Amino acid sequence: MLPGFSADQVNLVARQMSTTVDTLARTEMETSTTENFSGGGAIGTFATTDILTADEVRKEHAAAMNASIVPIAGDKFVWVLSPFSSYDLKSETGDGAWIAPAQYVNTEKIYNNEVGIFAGFKFIESSRCKVLADQGVGSVIDANWNYIFGQEAVAKAVWTAPGIVQGPVTDYLKRLVPLGWYGYFGYQIFRDEAMRLLIGAATLGTNA
Repeated sequence: MLPGFSADQVNLVARQMSTTVDTLARTEMETSTTENFSGGGAIGTFATTDILTADEVRKEHAAAMNASIVPIAGDKFVWVLSPFSSYDLKSETGDGAWIAPAQYVNTEKIYNNEVGIFAGFKFIESSRCKVLADQGVGSVIDANWNYIFGQEAVAKAVWTAPGIVQGPVTDYLKRLVPLGWYGYFGYQIFRDEAMRLLIGAATLGTNA
């Protein structure tokens, strides 16, 4: 912790820094041309039922393998999904659904309420996934972005790594001490074939 600042103040700046860094990376990922829709729809045509399912996950794994994407987490690809998409995947029932092995093999995932590893992907749940309103049928359904990638998907260039900095004190009585963060870095799609986007509705999203 920086001298003169409380843990709450430092954590607030750190959280804003991490949010901005994630948003910059996410925004670059969204320039990928490998954009697909759950249920095979499109902007303006996908329905409330076009949510994330185990079958969609398996289709994406087949597509990733077919595109010769190199896994990035051991022998797994990485899938970043929103809490709403995570809810739909975990709520699906049936022998081939996520819940089946979680119930009978690895119950810890249910207790922790995390997707974990499933169907060849390491899942990471994030509230920073992009959500756009009024994108589906009748322009009233939220569109939820899923980010799927392996090695060489996105390149990162760093001149100055992001970090918290204390600014110069210009107050003669030293009452006002600025605190912020600074970094000189950027992201860019490196190999478009190694990056995939899956877009669709979510049960808990705005669908009417």
